[in-house]
Amino acid sequence: MPSADAQLSDGPRADTAAAIGRAAQGGELGAAVTALGEAFSFEAVLAEVQRQASAADLVRSGEKVFVTVGRLSPEKNHERLLRAFAQVHAEAQDTRLVIIGGGPLGTELAALAGSLGIARAVTFTGVLSNPYGVMAESDCFVMSSDYEGQPIVILEARVLGLPVLTTRFGSAESAMEGSDGLIVERSVDALAEGMRAYLRGETGARRLDPAQYNAEVVEEFRRAVLG
Repeated sequence: MPSADAQLSDGPRADTAAAIGRAAQGGELGAAVTALGEAFSFEAVLAEVQRQASAADLVRSGEKVFVTVGRLSPEKNHERLLRAFAQVHAEAQDTRLVIIGGGPLGTELAALAGSLGIARAVTFTGVLSNPYGVMAESDCFVMSSDYEGQPIVILEARVLGLPVLTTRFGSAESAMEGSDGLIVERSVDALAEGMRAYLRGETGARRLDPAQYNAEVVEEFRRAVLG
């Protein structure tokens, strides 16, 4: 979400910013607040803060929290994730799944969670402008995709020090190299077993050093191009 300064710095809102400044300097605090409210949505800010706080409360509940981030669209295969989590939650009631993201399958996936009997253990946060606080408070990052380009969210999870569990797709191994995480086959049973492996303490979390990773990628590119 752009900052208030960013939203007020361009175009017609620059005039509003000047009016706010004049009102504030003249001691007209009420007028300044009114002008600011017209140019910047306080409601949007407060709604985002509330969503972030609510999601953060969920991952501080004492449950083991699996978290995923991604668009609710077919290639991410959240259906597989929900079905796998349903198996695991039936065996370990102190587990929760937090799904961060929005997309066309949101209603369908929420209905599936209900039909699987796990609605109370699954949280759909919708899109969060900054998901990292919720991710960092979670216990294990899980990805159920059928395919990805460069799975940046896996790298982000590793930078945060999270154990990572992912299904196998073309770029998974390069993103997971050196992570001590787990890559499983693209099936409900395999993903569920991977989640059980995390709960048994069989997956690690080696934090990714971004500077080192970038240097290695650049060197690999140099070798591929120059030989």
